[in-house]
Amino acid sequence: MLPARVRGLQLLVALTLTLSGLGFLPLGAQGAEPPPELGLGAVADQACGRLGGRVPHPREPQGTMEQGTALSLPAFTFDIPVVDNKEESWLFGARFGVIFVEPYHDASLLGYWNCIGPRTTQGMRWVMYFDKGRIELGHVPAEEFWLPIGNKEVEVEVDGQKIPLFLYRAGWDPDSSISLWALTSGNLAWELLTGQLQMGDHIFLQREPASIPVAGDPDGGGVTYAALGKVMRYHPLPAGWPVIQTIDSQGEVGDDASLGTYGVTYVDIGAPTWHTVASVFWDFFQQPGWQAREIIGARSIGYPVARPITFFQYTLYQVPRRFPWLWLVGWPITEPYWTRAKVAGQEQWVLVQCFERRCLTYTPSNPPGWQVEMGNIGRHYFTWRYHKQPGNGWILPWWRGYDPYHW
Repeated sequence: MLPARVRGLQLLVALTLTLSGLGFLPLGAQGAEPPPELGLGAVADQACGRLGGRVPHPREPQGTMEQGTALSLPAFTFDIPVVDNKEESWLFGARFGVIFVEPYHDASLLGYWNCIGPRTTQGMRWVMYFDKGRIELGHVPAEEFWLPIGNKEVEVEVDGQKIPLFLYRAGWDPDSSISLWALTSGNLAWELLTGQLQMGDHIFLQREPASIPVAGDPDGGGVTYAALGKVMRYHPLPAGWPVIQTIDSQGEVGDDASLGTYGVTYVDIGAPTWHTVASVFWDFFQQPGWQAREIIGARSIGYPVARPITFFQYTLYQVPRRFPWLWLVGWPITEPYWTRAKVAGQEQWVLVQCFERRCLTYTPSNPPGWQVEMGNIGRHYFTWRYHKQPGNGWILPWWRGYDPYHW
């Protein structure tokens, strides 16, 4: 692996969140509805209040890197190369995530978690939603993902003001299976297709599958998650055959021989789910790419900063595979199907296939580099789970360059 170039970024973390209530299932509750006054998740200040604590004021000293920066590490690693024009297709999306505490029977909030009066709290976990996925933290304290560099403050000047900072090295490594799986990416597609909202390792809340289009414009028709859920048990066609199967918005399967001109074939990867993978998606999983590595963060200690500031420095590396596909996407849970969907207002053929965690699309009319894309499953799942759109809490991040050598 050869290092590329080093850039610095300043991220002003300002997560304006909505929704209320915090809930978790008691031990042994199988498929029970969470108490309605608690709901399915809560933002940090509401969670703290219900647990007997409070969110610290931005001017109060902050001793460690907090859970938001830990949960954003995968998105930072895999999508910063898109920001730097080394990659083209987003894996998490151009929008910064929103962070929640959500009920999960077999998880716990450990260690310092940005709440005055913190404690280990069973049955809950931190999650961060992005347009194209979700990252979950349930078994490791957030501070374990950032290793302090020395024990002295450094200063950086921002807008004429000198800000004291502590430096940390990111401890999440996608090459280490132990480190990689300390953050999980969630079986979002499986839940949307089946309607089984997972509340613990073996606890599920049955709801209606999501009647949300998988691909294209939000109102563009095409196949929905609920429709794809109807064909999860369909048998695969032989490896090497051209993909010409179609599916409509109701889940009716057909075929169109003209689709063979796109040259997509079925690939048998020996999946335990017994499904094949479309060749365009398998090629996408195997291609080399770029990752942000050697990530260094700098945390404001609070005063005199009006709000928390996190600095990042990193190096871009070219790697044999752009991302660990099994961790990010999972095993296939449907076969690939062509569907008619509106993309930018124009109806066209789009190939869709759902895996455990993500659904992928292949749009032949898109420019190279953007033909294969991750669907907006994080946004779709959020809408399905909470019965509302994320709203203005999902805003483009405030990226701002700075010179790390001024530390």
